[in-house]
Amino acid sequence: MAIRTFSSLLRTLHQTPKAQTFRFFSTLLHDPPSPELVNEISRVLSDHRNPKDDLEHTLGVYSPRVSSNLVEQVLKRCKNLGFPAHRFFLWARRIPDFEHSLESYHILVEILGSSKQFALLWDFLIEAREYNYFEITPKVFWIVFRAYSRANLPGEATRAFNRMIEFGIKPCLDDLDQLLHALCDRKHVSHA
Repeated sequence: MAIRTFSSLLRTLHQTPKAQTFRFFSTLLHDPPSPELVNEISRVLSDHRNPKDDLEHTLGVYSPRVSSNLVEQVLKRCKNLGFPAHRFFLWARRIPDFEHSLESYHILVEILGSSKQFALLWDFLIEAREYNYFEITPKVFWIVFRAYSRANLPGEATRAFNRMIEFGIKPCLDDLDQLLHALCDRKHVSHA
């Protein structure tokens, strides 16, 4: 049975493009992250909320164990720690041969929006666009619409809709529907 499993793994790897093979192996080696490791790193982020804290130095001991799944789990756990979560995300990006998953980008956008770090959120999106870190899709803007609506900033949600073009996205009916839903869901009917 082990030979059959190994041969199916080899067959899968043989069919997998080379660019994805490394990511497949790194996922096998690192996933799933232990809950203890997620708790440890989350505690570090919670203890280093001050921008002057040397968070990067403290996180250094964890760099050999970082995987995209670990980053996602830590970000989900630290959804109320906007600034430390952002610093953790940037720290992980600087680790050689590490790549964030698309999901981790979406989680960070959600965190920055829910913690009302809108200036940081827009800086992050502009940097992502300029350096092509990930494809900014309408889904990212839907997250931004909801964040502004939850923060009782309906005018900013509408401005975010208008800024989609800056990011190479031509707004469509689905995007308008998401904006209206976000506004109405938070009782901003007059703005809708």
